[in-house]
Amino acid sequence: MYSRWTLALTQLCFQKVFRRGTLMEIIDIIFYPSIVATGAAVVGLFASREWKSLSKEMELYELGKVAYVMTIVWAAIAWQVFSVGLVGLIFEVSSLF
Repeated sequence: MYSRWTLALTQLCFQKVFRRGTLMEIIDIIFYPSIVATGAAVVGLFASREWKSLSKEMELYELGKVAYVMTIVWAAIAWQVFSVGLVGLIFEVSSLF
């Protein structure tokens, strides 16, 4: 989860680097870290050879393969909505509030 330092640094970034506060700047501050995190997760998945056991893990999931995939997809969507909301909140009010 986000720490108070991350929130304060995000606000400082808005004040010092992104001065206009346009929607594109907000999207940039969300999009690029998400791409880096996704890349790191994919590299870690393949480096650890964990991808070989994904089909077995899906089969062992009690609710089935479709439910497994839907759980992963909706968790990712929920995390992105949270990130957009958090950055929007920091943009509108002080994170030090």
